[in-house]
Amino acid sequence: MEPITFQELLNNPAGKSTSYLYSRKNISEELTRKYFELLKTKEFHFNVYLEDNKILYHIKVPSESVSGILYDVCIECQDEISNTKASLLSNNVKIYSNSPSFIFNGYAYVADRREILIDWLKDKLSRASYENPPDIRNPVYVLGFEKSLFFACMFIKENSYYNLENVNLIKSSKANIKKGIDTFNNKFSQYNESKNKDREKKKIKVVKKVIKNNKVVSRKTSMISAKSMKKTSAMRSMKSMKSIRRNKKL
Repeated sequence: MEPITFQELLNNPAGKSTSYLYSRKNISEELTRKYFELLKTKEFHFNVYLEDNKILYHIKVPSESVSGILYDVCIECQDEISNTKASLLSNNVKIYSNSPSFIFNGYAYVADRREILIDWLKDKLSRASYENPPDIRNPVYVLGFEKSLFFACMFIKENSYYNLENVNLIKSSKANIKKGIDTFNNKFSQYNESKNKDREKKKIKVVKKVIKNNKVVSRKTSMISAKSMKKTSAMRSMKSMKSIRRNKKL
């Protein structure tokens, strides 16, 4: 087992012994910026459960790019909590997320290999996601910065929810907690459906904009034509008047 603490999820999820994420400070700073940008337009939802004397954070993290999608991110503390004032930053944790990047970047596989994937939530994922090595997407088998996990940790940290005095602990069971957590397959279907709807909305906006612009152009063209006709008519009148005057002189 290669444990990970809550603080390490934010600072260096790859582990102390790796230099793979050499630019981790830059990555962390960029993700922090994106987190605060996300807060301006979208809401996080969360519950904190006490299950068998263990603390489980369940954070619903909104998607940056797709409307209406909330990823289920779970962080389970492995050390028993005997004092509700205790800080959880140094607590060893296990993790779960149904975000596509957690699956497709091979992080579910790496987490399971390091024994930090929440065991009783593995049935919410496909077996292939944590059993098949991600030789193409993640050939070094490293747990990098995963956006949904990072955002969830930031949400807990920035609101001081690591201090248990600041949360409403809900006593529950694994079975009840699981009811509120979606499977990856369901979440991915929702993601694709919402993404397609967003694309259609964008297409409609583009078409409406084109139609509006065409109307404006058509209106301007009509105005120009009307002005040209008036100008032409005025010029003809002037020529006619000049012709009459000449004829009078003759």
